[in-house]
Amino acid sequence: MPIRGAAEEQQLADIEALMGEKVVDSEKSRERLFEVPVSSYLFKEADIQFAPVDSVPELLRYAPGLHVMRATNGVWGIGIRGMNLAYLGRFTFTVDEQNIYSTLYSGIFGSEHDLLMDDIASVEVVYGPGGGLWSTNAMNGMVNVVLKTAFETEGSVVRLSGGNMNRMLSARHGWSLGTQSAARVYFKAGHREASRETAFFEDDWTTLRVGFRMDTRPTRNDLWSISGEAYSSDLGFGRKEFDLRRGGIIEDTTSEKQWGANTQVKWTHQRADGSGFAIRAFTGYTEFDSAFVAFELGVIGLQGSGTFHLSDQHNLVFNISSTVDLERVEGVGNTEFTFDEDTNALSQAGFEHQWDLMRDRVELSWGLTARHETVINETAILPSLRLLYRPTNTTRLWISWARGSRSVPIGMNEVSQLVYRVQKVPVVTVPTPAGPVELEDLVVIAESDGTIRNEKLDAFELGFRQQLGEGVSLGGALFYNRYKDLFGSVSHPGSSGTAPTPVLQAEKPYLLSEVAVANVADGDSVGGEVFLEWKPHSRFQATATYGYLHNRMDPIVDIPSERIDPVSAGFLQNVVDRSAFMLEEGAPKHLATLWIQQRWSDDWQADLTVRFSSHFKNLTSGQEEILQSDGRLTWFARDGLRVSLVGRNLLKAETTEELNGFLGEHSAQPREWYLEVRWEF
Repeated sequence: MPIRGAAEEQQLADIEALMGEKVVDSEKSRERLFEVPVSSYLFKEADIQFAPVDSVPELLRYAPGLHVMRATNGVWGIGIRGMNLAYLGRFTFTVDEQNIYSTLYSGIFGSEHDLLMDDIASVEVVYGPGGGLWSTNAMNGMVNVVLKTAFETEGSVVRLSGGNMNRMLSARHGWSLGTQSAARVYFKAGHREASRETAFFEDDWTTLRVGFRMDTRPTRNDLWSISGEAYSSDLGFGRKEFDLRRGGIIEDTTSEKQWGANTQVKWTHQRADGSGFAIRAFTGYTEFDSAFVAFELGVIGLQGSGTFHLSDQHNLVFNISSTVDLERVEGVGNTEFTFDEDTNALSQAGFEHQWDLMRDRVELSWGLTARHETVINETAILPSLRLLYRPTNTTRLWISWARGSRSVPIGMNEVSQLVYRVQKVPVVTVPTPAGPVELEDLVVIAESDGTIRNEKLDAFELGFRQQLGEGVSLGGALFYNRYKDLFGSVSHPGSSGTAPTPVLQAEKPYLLSEVAVANVADGDSVGGEVFLEWKPHSRFQATATYGYLHNRMDPIVDIPSERIDPVSAGFLQNVVDRSAFMLEEGAPKHLATLWIQQRWSDDWQADLTVRFSSHFKNLTSGQEEILQSDGRLTWFARDGLRVSLVGRNLLKAETTEELNGFLGEHSAQPREWYLEVRWEF
C-alpha cells in the first residue's frame, strides 16, 4: 500500500488518486508528498528517463540513506537504514503493489525487477515500517515502482543500447480500444558481459521479459486494469562448491537460471467526496535452478484498500489482504532441506484514522494492523502514531512511532545443510597416528533448529520538509530504531557445542564448523537522511542527499560455559559475536550523492552524478569506501528521437562491492560505457 498522497495521480477523466492508485503528474505528486507525515523520497518520470542508469536498483543509489550493493551481474543487495544482506532483506519491493519479496529467503531476484524504464511513471521510497500498513514485511521501509497506465502509453517506443559491457533492446506498442479503453504490449531482451572469468566464476547475464496491460473506464468513477508478464534469466555461475567427502574446492559451472510469470486484475472506484477503494487479485509463479538450490514458488492473493471520507476533519484508511505461498524446494550439491513442499498463508488487516485536529495546522494519524502467518503460527499486532504540524504554508514538521515485523524466511528456517562459507584460516596442525596433519580450510555449514521467531522493530522518527524559496526544497528526518530478535548464526544444537571439528578421513582434510540460523541479537540504530533540491530555472537542477547510520547490537544467546570446555565456549561465543558484528557493522555510516542536470539547449542535456559510501566491515573482509561518478550526455536529434552516451563508474577502473551474506563469489564492477538510442513514434 503506497504512502498517503505520495502516489502519482492517474490522468484519467474524473478519477482522482486514492490509496493504491498511482499518478504520472510528477509535479502534483511532489505537492502531495509534501503533506505526508513520513520520511519518503520520489523519483519522477524525468529522473528515471535521464538518470545515467539502466535499472531500478542502480537508480535507488541516489535516494538518501539507501544503500545499494551489486555483488555480481544480476545480484543486488538493497538496505534501507542499514542491514544490507543478500538473503535477509529488511524492506519490501513492490511493482504496482505486486510484492516481489520472496518469503523463501527474504530477498529479491534481479530478473524480477528488470523492468522497462519507459513504462515507469515514478519510484517511491518510504522509510520505516508504517505500522504494517505499507505492505507485508516492510520493516525498515519499502520501494514501490509505479507503472504507467495503458492510457499513457499509446504509440510506440523502441530503445536500443550497446557498449563494452551490455546490450539491450526493448520495445512497447500501445493503442486505444475505443473511447474508454487502452492496451499495450512490450518486450525487453538484454545481455551483460561477464565482469570477470575464472574456472569458478563467469557472471554473464541474459534476460528476457514480455508482457501486456489493458485499462478500461466503464464509468466516470471506475477503472479496471488487467496485466500480465513472463520473464527469464540466465546468470552464468559464480559459486565455489566444496567437496565434503574428498575435501577441497571443486569446479561447478552450473548456471543460475530463473523464469516466471505473474498476472494482476485491479478495480478502482472513486466517489465525488474523496472516498474510494481498490481491489486487486494477483497470482505469480517462478522457478529457480542454481548450483546449490532449486525451487518453485507460487503465490495467489487478494487485497483491498481505500479511504472513507467521514467528515471534513476525519478520514479512515484501510487495508486488508490474504496471500498463500507454495514453496517446493530441492537441495542441490551440499544443500539439503527438512521439507520438499511447504505452504504459508498470510492474512493482514489494518486501518489508519486521520484526524485534522486544528484545521490546516495539526493532523493526528493513528492506526493498527494485525498480521497472521501459518508457517510459524504467529500473529503480529502493529500500531502506529503520527503527528503533522504545519507552522507555515511552506513548512511541514512531523513526529511518528510505528511498529514493524519481518516474517521468518522459510528456506532459512528449514534448511538442514548449506555450505555457508569456505575460507582459508591460519594453519592448524592436528596430531594423528600417521603423523601431524596441517589443516587450512574452514568449512562453515549452516543448519536450522526450526524455532526462529519473527524479527520486531519499534521505529521513532522526527522529520521536516520546507520550501526555502522559488525552486529550492529541503527535507530530512532523524530516526531511532529498536530491534528485537534479529536473525544471525549460532552454534547448531546438534553439534554438542564443540569448536571446529577436523575431518581427517577426507583426501584433503579440513575443519568443519556447524552453525544454525537463529535469533541472535537485539539492537539499536540511530541516524538520519537529508536532501536538498535546487532548481533555479527550467534548464538546471541540482540534488544533493546525505544519510548517516550508527548501529549497536547486543547478542541474546547465552553460552553454557559451565557445561562445556573453555575452548568450545570461546568458539561458540565467537560465532554469536560475529553474527552481531555483521548486523552492527555491515553497512556504511555515511552515504552521499550529488546529481546535476543541465539542459544546455533544446538539443543537448547533460546529467552528472557523484556517489560516496564510507567503508564498512563484513565477516571475511572489509568494504573500502566508494567514490564513483556516472554520467549521461543526451542529444535530442528530432522530435521523438534522442541519442545518449552513458558512462558508469567513471572515476575508477573497477569497483568491488562486498555484499554481506552473499553465498557466491563477488566481482568488480568495471568502468563501462554504452550508446543508447530511443525512438518514440
